[in-house]
Amino acid sequence: MHFPAFSPDGLKLAAANREGGVTIWDANSGQELLALAGDSPVFSAVTFSADGTQLLAGGQEGIIHAWDAQSGERLRDFRSDQDTIIELLLTANDEILSGFDQEGVSVLWDMATGARLRRTQCQNFGHNLKLIDAEVSEDGRLTAVACNDAYVVQPQDRLDTDTILHTLAKGLGAATGVAFNPEGTILATSTDEGAVT
Repeated sequence: MHFPAFSPDGLKLAAANREGGVTIWDANSGQELLALAGDSPVFSAVTFSADGTQLLAGGQEGIIHAWDAQSGERLRDFRSDQDTIIELLLTANDEILSGFDQEGVSVLWDMATGARLRRTQCQNFGHNLKLIDAEVSEDGRLTAVACNDAYVVQPQDRLDTDTILHTLAKGLGAATGVAFNPEGTILATSTDEGAVT
């Protein structure tokens, strides 16, 4: 099993299996609740929606599925021209879904309609860039992406633009993570050189 994720209330645990499916268990008893099948040979990102009603899994060929976390009904498919999806993020109100691949490409969708809103990519970092981590601020306004040795902050709620607001932490070592504070006013970054800024 791979890529475990807890539901927001902590009562369910989900993880991807090697057969192209996702399993949901009761987090307290360990009892299997649902076995979900999808179209991707392997899923590489699993997350629950902020309200806990949906489970999303992304995998190869830019495929993302959304299931009802209670009944197991497949609700919607999100597809893009991306390679393997390695990170899924939702805004706190569950309105916008972001899917990131290893090359730093992100695609945003409207969760209610499934409409594709925007495609962006980490820029200006030379060749062989790799996505390390990504996070959406709690208010849904900003996205922070760690690629190679730099960090990019972009407006998540301005869907008509690819504007980069800030490029941070270049030259401090390889990026290992990003995190917003609850207010979305401070971004913490970390590197493999032991720096946290």
